Amino acid sequence: MTADAQTLLREALALSDRERADLVVELMASLDDPGVDVPEVVSELWAREIETRAHRVLAGDTTGEDWNSLRQRLTDQLDHRCRTSRMSSPCDVFLFKGFPTRSCT
Repeated sequence: MTADAQTLLREALALSDRERADLVVELMASLDDPGVDVPEVVSELWAREIETRAHRVLAGDTTGEDWNSLRQRLTDQLDHRCRTSRMSSPCDVFLFKGFPTRSCT
């Protein structure tokens, strides 16, 4: 990492949690393919991804995970992130329909 990048990192780490999160979103977006903002391109990319995954499943190259196991694993991961969050305010985790709502302080 260059000296300029290290300086920028130190300054970014001094920002509030919300400001750092906003910065991350903007930085990640800057790495995206510019075409991903075009709905037709996004649809085409998802169609290709779904087709690729379906072929892998049908060929037996991959296996799925049952819903109950996946749900529990995701809930556990979110609970862990919530408990270990460095945020100063309570961490509210709103999950997909069917998941409990969790709050931690």
